[in-house]
Amino acid sequence: MLDYLERFRKLEVFNVAGNPFTKKETEYDLHVIFHLKNLKYLDYSFIDDAMKNKLEEKDEFKGAKLGRQQELKALEEKDRLDREKSEQLKKLKEAKVDTLDNIVEEIKADQDYEKLKYIRGSENEVAKFILKFNENGDFLKANIIEKNEKKLEQIKKFLAELANSISESEQETSSHIQAFQKRMKDVRILD
Repeated sequence: MLDYLERFRKLEVFNVAGNPFTKKETEYDLHVIFHLKNLKYLDYSFIDDAMKNKLEEKDEFKGAKLGRQQELKALEEKDRLDREKSEQLKKLKEAKVDTLDNIVEEIKADQDYEKLKYIRGSENEVAKFILKFNENGDFLKANIIEKNEKKLEQIKKFLAELANSISESEQETSSHIQAFQKRMKDVRILD
């Protein structure tokens, strides 16, 4: 159960005081601290260097530390790849080409696709078709994403110029109003 805590690597405060597992699990606090490297408070208590040193002295954590470091590196790599995949999917959605990824699966799910298996020699041709389709689809997606990013950059520039124009217009309007008010004061003084 405590291994699951590693998913919350940024957790700094954790309170499980009174939880039934704290009575069953001996030295649960060391296990929690081991799995949550950024933890600063556990059960309303500050985690000091003495507690961390106690963790370092335990044999069961010494060997596991190297394994945990490797696991953490693997988790960080997985997180990085997930972020890249998420960013790519976001770009595909912005460019309205996210549905291209599912076309091959939809073709394979079609009943007629299953019938192709019974035609002699069709497997190689179908595999070639799918490979070529994927290559062309990837090329198409890359080009559309590139054009969409250029379009988004143009829109961003336009919006910045528009905001600048609005600001200038507001400043000019304000100066005209101030000049008008000054003239009105001057007219009143002359009366």
